[in-house]
Amino acid sequence: MSQTPHTTPHPAREREPLEREERIAKLTEELENLKRSLPAHSIKPAMLLRIEELEEEIESLKRQM
Repeated sequence: MSQTPHTTPHPAREREPLEREERIAKLTEELENLKRSLPAHSIKPAMLLRIEELEEEIESLKRQM
């Protein structure tokens, strides 16, 4: 008599999409806040760099979905 193995979903795999969505939401909020705080003139390079980093990370996470 052959039995099929009982498989249960891996809890980490179930959480990954949810965690990714939460991370995207958090990064998007940070990006929006940063863009709202940009001065009209004399934008610091560090601010522009952070905006680029956030945009790239958000895009990367979206591609993984």
